[in-house]
Amino acid sequence: MANPQPENGTVRIANELWDEVIRRDFSKRQKDIIFFIWRLSYGCKGQKTAYIPKLVYFELCGIPTGNFHRELDRLEALGVLIRDREKKTFEINKNYDEWKVPLGGGWNEFKFDELLALNLDESRQINAKNRVKTTRKNALKQRDFEGSENEIALKQRDASRQNNANLEGNRVKITHSTPDEPNQDAGSQPPIDIIKDINTDSSSTKILMLNQGTAPAASRSKDFSFSKIYTIYEKHFTENGNVSEFEVQDLTDQFETYGGEWLLEAMREAVRHKIRTLAYINGVLNGYKARGGPHKDKNLQIVGGPADYQLADDDPIAQKLREVYQL
Repeated sequence: MANPQPENGTVRIANELWDEVIRRDFSKRQKDIIFFIWRLSYGCKGQKTAYIPKLVYFELCGIPTGNFHRELDRLEALGVLIRDREKKTFEINKNYDEWKVPLGGGWNEFKFDELLALNLDESRQINAKNRVKTTRKNALKQRDFEGSENEIALKQRDASRQNNANLEGNRVKITHSTPDEPNQDAGSQPPIDIIKDINTDSSSTKILMLNQGTAPAASRSKDFSFSKIYTIYEKHFTENGNVSEFEVQDLTDQFETYGGEWLLEAMREAVRHKIRTLAYINGVLNGYKARGGPHKDKNLQIVGGPADYQLADDDPIAQKLREVYQL
């Protein structure tokens, strides 16, 4: 079974020329000659002319012997064919305004444009579906990769907690690092199980790290990849985890335009304000762009230098986490 591919060679002809050949009242033989010359010219490394040393070669496209001169002379007189008899080259005139061929009887430009629009829309939908499949496949691969890394991180964290288990009198310290997923605001705190869900990855617990002593903030990588963004959107911004192809397109555009860090922060804002739509996220991103970046959290205080952050004692999220984990 034939399986033609573009990399095996193409005849690159502008759509305008194809449209003109379709709508003009060419005979079958005339169209055969046009296609034959295009194949031997633009189909051979894009050259403009076809070298045909003997007219008998036109038998290959179905022109009977004895009709070569008549058909070629007719196309030349109609301004369609440019012929150099000495060099034995043939070229289709790209200036179709010079063609003296009438329109076909059934041509309707409005219907043709309508049909083009239908096919272009169908092509976009197919491409979008393929893009969704690829994105989901990559997201699953990323989850598997993160799962193996997080198992190692969990073992290291448990070992660190065991070493600090006998230490007493240390003040509970909540070290701030950018959450992997959106958090709720104080005015509308969700149930405890939702807090756990928003701040917990399927393969490892990624709650805002509450440790005695110094929290290992450096051990947590800040993941702003599209895979992470997509996973969060699929889990917290959709019904039953169904992401449409149009949502994928919009989310991809936002990621490529503003970057993963800004997009993740805008998603947190959407959760806090209970407006979980891409339109709202886009509005937040536009606001970031106008201000030169996201506003910093008012409850965030710098402690001990720019690399070490600590939430204020009256921070509502910190209070809720203390209640959940009895710290």
